[in-house]
Amino acid sequence: LLAIEDVKFFFLSNYTYGHTNACIVPESNQGEQNDPTDTKQSAAGWYWTTGGGVFLPGDDRTSKLCLFLFHVGRRNDENSVWNFENIGGAMAVIDNPGEAVENWRVRQVPIPHTVTARQAREDGALKPTSWGMAAFLDSPDPPSGQSFVYIYGVRDTAPFNKQSLLARVRPAEIEHFASWRFYAGGDRWSSNASAAVPVAQRLVSEFSVEPCAIGDWRGYAMVHSEPVFGTRIFTRTAPRPEGPWSPPLPVFNVPDVKRKREFFTYAAKGHAHLSPPDALLISYL
Repeated sequence: LLAIEDVKFFFLSNYTYGHTNACIVPESNQGEQNDPTDTKQSAAGWYWTTGGGVFLPGDDRTSKLCLFLFHVGRRNDENSVWNFENIGGAMAVIDNPGEAVENWRVRQVPIPHTVTARQAREDGALKPTSWGMAAFLDSPDPPSGQSFVYIYGVRDTAPFNKQSLLARVRPAEIEHFASWRFYAGGDRWSSNASAAVPVAQRLVSEFSVEPCAIGDWRGYAMVHSEPVFGTRIFTRTAPRPEGPWSPPLPVFNVPDVKRKREFFTYAAKGHAHLSPPDALLISYL
């Protein structure tokens, strides 16, 4: 089990507006909004990590790390911590993850399958959609012998119902977004992102999905917080990445939330790769 003293934090040494820079800052040509008067963000908004990330092996004994990012910007000039919205999505690709973090070479790749808040306002048939809440490289599929990267998304259909979507792609083609295929129900995978059907309902913006083994059980575990800043943490299980997913099972009630009215909890996630045998480590904020 990972000990807290084993966790290391890295910051860039240069400063902007009097504070430490983020390690990955949106490039100026990305995003739909630009507010140069807001010194709390870059000119092109800022990134919020989704929690999704995956190492992909290369043919030349190298690997690359793909991290998924919400691209966030201000809705207007109101002074509120909730004054933000989805203005895009990106995948940060680190081609040399084996080197020291300060030497990482990071490429930013916008995800075209994202549906921004503005696009949804302009087209009532669209719903805000982000990709990369969770991602993993699965073991080879028995019928085909092929391995896929599975990438989970979230569609905001209503304030109290965020739906989980699923895409998959061969590892070598993860940056070729035309090669992504979206789960469309049954045994169907579509090249059209709008054909994606929800694999789970009543979720939140951040959650985890990963292969998991506890005792004799082998399958996939989903971990998420209770919608709309509730106090509980839920798990769901499924035999395949697309489901069917079990109903949410409450496994923990965050105790400190009730100490103050201003307190809330969110972003519960599982960490199978850091867990001891026959257990699942869960974190939350």
